[in-house]
Amino acid sequence: MSIAQKSPIQREVVRSDLKESGQPNTRFLQNIWYFAAWSADVLQEPLARLIIEQPVVLFRTREGDVAALRNVCPHRFTPLSMGKVVGDTIECLYHGLRFAPSGQCVHNPHSETIPKAACVRRYPVAERDGIVWIWMGAAELADESTIVRYPELNQPDLFTYTCGQTMEMPLSYELMTDNLMDLSHVAFTHKTTLGSEGLVPGQTEVREEGDSIWCLRMAPNTKPAPSFSMSGACSEDDLVDYWLDICWDAPANFYLTSGHAPAGQGRYHGAQIDSLQVLTPSSATQCYYFFIHFRNYRRDDDAMTQELAKFIRQAFATEDEPMIASVQKHMGGRALEEMKPVLLTCDAGAMRVRRARERLLDLEANSGVLTERRE
Repeated sequence: MSIAQKSPIQREVVRSDLKESGQPNTRFLQNIWYFAAWSADVLQEPLARLIIEQPVVLFRTREGDVAALRNVCPHRFTPLSMGKVVGDTIECLYHGLRFAPSGQCVHNPHSETIPKAACVRRYPVAERDGIVWIWMGAAELADESTIVRYPELNQPDLFTYTCGQTMEMPLSYELMTDNLMDLSHVAFTHKTTLGSEGLVPGQTEVREEGDSIWCLRMAPNTKPAPSFSMSGACSEDDLVDYWLDICWDAPANFYLTSGHAPAGQGRYHGAQIDSLQVLTPSSATQCYYFFIHFRNYRRDDDAMTQELAKFIRQAFATEDEPMIASVQKHMGGRALEEMKPVLLTCDAGAMRVRRARERLLDLEANSGVLTERRE
């Protein structure tokens, strides 16, 4: 996996100052590629997204190219996503103005004249590895070579894939990031699904490689996680070496490799379930959760593929989500550092990512290029 990515020096910052309403003051990177949607979910019909508090509509042209526009008609401010795709344009449902992928209005049914101001913002997009990426900052700074690549998503000779899934989470992407970078929680929060008690006393290493941060966990000679025993990778009574290695890339892209090998064999010698998990913030307290899982065993069992996808999604929805929601509620909009939390050794990966994210945000703030936000 390619984990070191280039970053433009000059970035922009979008700020969400919601303290008065009891929500956190969150800063968002803007000049960076965000996961907008799975390619399979962008069709020739509008798809609405709210990304770092900016309303976006995605659609495909007749040639199959993806377009991304600000999801607000400049006439009466109707969401363009309520309309329909006509040829290579998107038509506003309210008064029929049509906008090209460039953002320019190209059809006004009420007059032969098109007002000069009849245009909307266009966002650069790119498709890689079955993912639609969107650049939320200055279009002239968009560099497709900085998109984080995941070649593992294109290796059907090695893996069997679930479908790419999307969940809209009423949760801060920062708290979700903490949860993913501290996978010791699976021994407790996911006892009957993804966890193994051996992860708690197991070996943990946090390291940085380029712009990426890895948290590697190894539980030797332990009982397997239920996700592996229920999917036929091993018996629930086996003793295995169990690893969970996760890699973070900005803004919130995670590659997780997990597996079981017979005790004594160590990493990467047995049944493996890998996943790409990406968080795209909508606002200070909401985000999109994109994920896909793929395995290297029982590869021809389609029923197992569907069952595994359902099993893992249920664990996220019924175990992770309520836990993080309770944390978010009790924090009451306060920043983590304000609350002076007790820190444990298992927090090392999450705190390393928090510091890295703050460095990037400070770099943006000090660049003097702030985005003028328009409602």
